[in-house]
Amino acid sequence: RGLGYLDDAVLWAEEEGLTVVLDLHGAPGSQNGEQTSGLEYPDWDPSHFDADAAVWTVETVAARFSSRSCIVAFELLNEPRLGTTALLEYYRRGSEAVRRHMPPERVAVVINLYFFQHMATQAWASFDWRMPARRHPNLVYDLHTYTCFLERGRGNDASLPLWLYTGPLVELYAALLSITVRPAFAGEWSLCLPWYGAAA
Repeated sequence: RGLGYLDDAVLWAEEEGLTVVLDLHGAPGSQNGEQTSGLEYPDWDPSHFDADAAVWTVETVAARFSSRSCIVAFELLNEPRLGTTALLEYYRRGSEAVRRHMPPERVAVVINLYFFQHMATQAWASFDWRMPARRHPNLVYDLHTYTCFLERGRGNDASLPLWLYTGPLVELYAALLSITVRPAFAGEWSLCLPWYGAAA
């Protein structure tokens, strides 16, 4: 049933001249226990993530749509909240699964850094160490930038300007991306600050 929906979506995209980024948004066992993986799991633990089933899913979809010209990228996992070692191993296996069916000159492999972007620079640098460009060409990063989840500023001052929050955040992303020298895009974002302009 799910593959049928994908068949329709890809066909409609081709008919309308659109390009498609495939994305494993909800993985078997969940990758974060939150609604962004399809369902909320109150007692979720990273050990519940089924890496083997997720890789199988990625390869099944990559094989099914390997010849479709509208597909330009395959995102391996949406907003994972997994340990660095387990996540890097999954990304390596998922990337290899895509590459068995979709060549790098036509389809990018996308790694989501939504939770990783808050981690130490060593975690970012480990991507190039574990997945060097010579073995993983056309690998790009997806940053999800949600300023609406930032905490209030010093003294809970709701009148502070938006740039005071977003400026340093963007600078941090730029610095972290410079470590890996990989292309990146913002697949999801919101510049909303829920307390901005509200009464203190």
